[in-house]
Amino acid sequence: MHPLLLSSPRIQSYGAALLLAWGICWWVARRRARSFGIPSWHIDWLVPLLIVSTALGTRLAGKLCQMLSDGNANDRVLFGGLIMATGAAVVCAAVVRIPLGRLGDAFAFSLPLSIAALRIGCFCAGCCWGDICVNPERLAVVDDQAWRRQVQTMPRISNEHWPVRVSFPAGSPAYYQHLTAGLLPQGVDRSLPVHPVQLYELAGSLALFGVLLLVDRRLRRWGESFLLFAVGYCVIRFVIEWFRADNQLLVYDLTFSQLTGAACACVCVLVWSVRIVLAKRTPDSYNRPNARVHTNSVTPGMATSSGGGAASQV
Repeated sequence: MHPLLLSSPRIQSYGAALLLAWGICWWVARRRARSFGIPSWHIDWLVPLLIVSTALGTRLAGKLCQMLSDGNANDRVLFGGLIMATGAAVVCAAVVRIPLGRLGDAFAFSLPLSIAALRIGCFCAGCCWGDICVNPERLAVVDDQAWRRQVQTMPRISNEHWPVRVSFPAGSPAYYQHLTAGLLPQGVDRSLPVHPVQLYELAGSLALFGVLLLVDRRLRRWGESFLLFAVGYCVIRFVIEWFRADNQLLVYDLTFSQLTGAACACVCVLVWSVRIVLAKRTPDSYNRPNARVHTNSVTPGMATSSGGGAASQV
């Protein structure tokens, strides 16, 4: 845990990571958009709007999560920001007549990289901490069984033999959670060992980026890179939540983020299926140029021959 990156000038590690995440998002999306025939200045004005909508979405989702959890949850939820930012991008694309599928694909590579950078900030700040890695018997002092499941959802792999464990110093959210539960003896200045879930999600996001790099050129329709990212991140986050201790279990021992991620994944699969059907009816509007090479012998260089043609793409 290293919450302060610089003391003079005072720069928080999380703030620096957040700035890095948005810088990566803007730079990568700008380059991708240009290669898809979208003028880069569209990304320049869209990213500030996405920053505002993401901040608002994370706050609103955090408030909802706290209401459902009786206050026992984070006040910010990343899924809320991603959902609101996606909605804002869809509205802007419709108003300005930017091809929505191409716009989504422009951000597909930048999003997992940005999330990876953000999780570095989470690890340094000590937020979004993981389940306790001790023998389950040590948690027996806590009478609340639901709370014990929250902080140690999978006891078989959340014990003292787990090879990757970290402890956060006094003042961290994990330390406060363990202290108030009566799990820390007097004078201890560090939390119990926990899963470094921030680093798990960082690794998962980078792996997702690698998958996107490998399959991007093989995808046949516009928008599939973004949908693949969305489904992939929902799966990663669903698994990661089983190792996080900062959110209360709600329904069937699932957290707010797991329920949200499952719903988002279903919506993405539905949208993907609909676009496949529509692409069969109007292939020129939905298919990428490389997908038409095998049928119409169209070269990749003919992808964006005119601004009007790009505007008609979906």
